[in-house]
Amino acid sequence: MKQLNTQVDVNAPISQVWEALLDLSKYGEWNPFIYQVDGSCRLNEVVTVHMHISGKGFQQYRVKLTKIDEAAKAFYWLGHFHVRGLIDGDHRFELLRLPDGRTRVRQYELFRGILVPLVWNSYIVRHLLPCFEALNENLKAWCEHAPLPHALARP
Repeated sequence: MKQLNTQVDVNAPISQVWEALLDLSKYGEWNPFIYQVDGSCRLNEVVTVHMHISGKGFQQYRVKLTKIDEAAKAFYWLGHFHVRGLIDGDHRFELLRLPDGRTRVRQYELFRGILVPLVWNSYIVRHLLPCFEALNENLKAWCEHAPLPHALARP
C-alpha cells in the first residue's frame, strides 16, 4: 500500500470547511480537480466523480462513500480503476480544529492494487499530487472568500 498526503490550513471555522466538503453539488464552483459529482452525500452511496487530472484530461469514476463522520469531521470514499484490485483508491478528508480557530484539512489517499507500483511515480505522484494540492488551495480560498488560485475545469 502507498499513500499520497496533502494538507492545508484554512482561516475558517471547521463547520464551514466541513459544509463545503459535503456539499457535492457545489464542487463545480470551487474545485479545480473534481468539477462535478453526480449523487447524494450519504453513507454507502455510490456517486460518479468527474475529474480533471492535470496532463491527463477528463476522467470519471464511480466511488462509494464509506465514511461520513460528523463528530470526527472525516469524509471517505473508495474507488477502483476499472476493476477492483488494479488500482484501488481510498480517498480521505479529515478536518482538525486548530487552537487559533483555523481548520487543518488533511486530504490523502491510500492506494492498493497490482498496478500501483508501476504507476506510482509516473502517474500518481506526477499527476494526482498536483490535483490534490490545487483542490486544497481552492478549498482554502473558497472558505476564506478569496479569489480562487486555480482555474476551474470544464469538459
